[in-house]
Amino acid sequence: MRSELPFDPENPPDEPPPGVRQPMAWRLAVRLHRDHSPLPAGPTPEMSGPGSPDVCRTCGDPWPCHGRRIAVRGLLAACRGPR
Repeated sequence: MRSELPFDPENPPDEPPPGVRQPMAWRLAVRLHRDHSPLPAGPTPEMSGPGSPDVCRTCGDPWPCHGRRIAVRGLLAACRGPR
């Protein structure tokens, strides 16, 4: 069963959707999310990164990288608000 999120986890909007309780945290998480995206596959294996599209374009770590996972957690936390 998929939970209902106020955003598409693969392509969150730059501006926080209605109901986001921490807009600044949202904006920071979206920037991290955009920075840590998979490397696109090149027309030939030599043109893509180490290991092809299964690596992050920013840090080169295996996909999904630590930066992307932190970004997703940040987006979810921004929706929940402070504890």
